[in-house]
Amino acid sequence: MTNNRLSIFLAFLAFFILVSCMDRLDKRNLIIYNNSNKTIYTVISSNDSVNFLGNYDDFEYKENYIYTKEGRIKAFVFLDIAPNVKTPSNDKPNNWDLYFESSSDKKIRLFFIYKHSVDKYGWKEIFKNNIYDKKYYLTIDDLNRMNWQIEFKED
Repeated sequence: MTNNRLSIFLAFLAFFILVSCMDRLDKRNLIIYNNSNKTIYTVISSNDSVNFLGNYDDFEYKENYIYTKEGRIKAFVFLDIAPNVKTPSNDKPNNWDLYFESSSDKKIRLFFIYKHSVDKYGWKEIFKNNIYDKKYYLTIDDLNRMNWQIEFKED
């Protein structure tokens, strides 16, 4: 092989090795059905804290958008779920199996927060003080049994 062909071969080999090591995206979606008369938000966590990232002071908050302080790059956005609407959760990990494994009890917490709570306290206070209106504990078997669809009902 000539030097040029060897270089091309090694470049393709490196590319395929890197591609094969990339994480695969999990295509399972958690569907939330808001069977209530109030607008809600959901947050998924692997522990009992709404502030699963543990760094609420590192962000700036404006309405439903949460930005990093450096450069105002959008970190994430919470989408409201209107009453009697069924929608996929936009808060999901890349790999559900690994996410469940990262939890000490192999359960996720699905927090429900009413829009009026967000309007009253704001996201920063919600994260700082662990404010939520309802919490479900779910295993991956629970989600499989429910076909990845969760119905939220008011008490």
